[in-house]
Amino acid sequence: MIGCPGESKASMEKTTRFIIKSGLKDSHVTFCTPMPGAEMFTTAGQYGEFERDWRKLGFWDPVFIPKGLTEEELIESHRRMYRKFY
Repeated sequence: MIGCPGESKASMEKTTRFIIKSGLKDSHVTFCTPMPGAEMFTTAGQYGEFERDWRKLGFWDPVFIPKGLTEEELIESHRRMYRKFY
């Protein structure tokens, strides 16, 4: 999962290196998505921007953007992880 509170470009790159070196045969990366009922659903605004669009709460669209990152940076990092792994 990427895009959690406190995430940075450096931490996403560290996650990418970990996935590549892990020896896994398959990898699945999703975006941090604050779900109704979870504490983060009510506190997400303290840590970044949160778009509460119910149609997008499926882990495949970045609805939570942590402070210091942009939606585009999250999407590009997500793509890069898959490209480097596979």
